Amino acid sequence: MEIIETAGLGWCMECACNRVVTSRYEPCPDCGSFRMEVTGGDEMRVRELEVE
Repeated sequence: MEIIETAGLGWCMECACNRVVTSRYEPCPDCGSFRMEVTGGDEMRVRELEVE
């Protein structure tokens, strides 16, 4: 199985900006608010699967 990691994206509810995040529970890099909503990077898609 091949796993391709994508960057996490979050929307800050305080400053209303989309930001790249590396951890689900980190503050907004601009305003420091912890009110971030995950908008991307938490999905997973199987690209190829081999079964014997």
